[in-house]
Amino acid sequence: HPVEYDAVLATWWETYYDMFHLNAKTYLYFCQSDERRFYDKTPDSPALLVERTYCDPRVRVITEAKWIQRMFQHEFGVEAGYAPNGVDLTRFHLNVQPLVPRGPRVRVLVEGPGGASFKRVDLAFRVTARVPDIEVWFVCGDGVVQSDWKADRVFKKVRFEDMPPIYASCYILIKLSTVEGVFGPPLEMFACGGTAVVSNVSGYD
Repeated sequence: HPVEYDAVLATWWETYYDMFHLNAKTYLYFCQSDERRFYDKTPDSPALLVERTYCDPRVRVITEAKWIQRMFQHEFGVEAGYAPNGVDLTRFHLNVQPLVPRGPRVRVLVEGPGGASFKRVDLAFRVTARVPDIEVWFVCGDGVVQSDWKADRVFKKVRFEDMPPIYASCYILIKLSTVEGVFGPPLEMFACGGTAVVSNVSGYD
């Protein structure tokens, strides 16, 4: 007999379709953004497949952002459960040991996947290039680094538990993305004693 699970949880639109290969009593969808925004509106865009995941009566929806909860209600008449996101203050705090102590020179952190256009990492580097006499660190989630991005240090695919010492080494986080679920890195930077320059982005609230 095939295994029947109590629940199966999808966390991305592609895994949404995959989860029905498993036999479960309950199907859940943890939706972390409006994933339609990740694609251009072209005839062969996956955006329609994404949208179909938002209105399936077989599946209960959970989200971590109130703006996503409102989107489900207003566009699809779906009551999405709200599970608030937060910052682990036992991990991110003012006494984190930095990789390199903050000194008189301003050290700026650019954070985000270089290959995702909506994260606007390229724009962040164009901004930092115009500011004289700063040190720039780059944390790159997907390993994509363009040759014209000027960074003094680059960290690729950093584990979550290794982020606090990087935040604690920098004064300012620059994160100019246009799509966020909950804007986690600025909150983590604040907790480690830094500040942030950000875009007016969904998820800021």
